Amino acid sequence: MMPQVGAERLVGITGASGSLGRRVVDRLAGRPGVRLRLVVRDPLRAPRVPGAEVTAAPGGHADGPGLTAALDGCTRSTWCRPPSPPTGCSST
Repeated sequence: MMPQVGAERLVGITGASGSLGRRVVDRLAGRPGVRLRLVVRDPLRAPRVPGAEVTAAPGGHADGPGLTAALDGCTRSTWCRPPSPPTGCSST
C-alpha cells in the first residue's frame, strides 16, 4: 500500500550511529512529514534526535531477519553500511 500524498513518512536509517549514517540523520532530522527510525547495533550510541525512534539490530547488517524486523513499517529506508566492504549508502 502506498502512503497518501502529504502523509507522514517513516524513514529507517541503518548504521545511524556511524559517521555516514549520522550525516544522513542530520540531513533528515526535523524535515516536515518525516519521522526517523534509527537502526543501530548499540542503542546507547544512537544519535539523540527529538522524536526519532531507536531500534536495536544487534546482529548488524549481517542479520537479515533482524534488519527486516527493525525496518518493518518504514515507508522508506536508507542503508548505510560499515566501511568493510567499501563504504556506501543506498536508498529505497
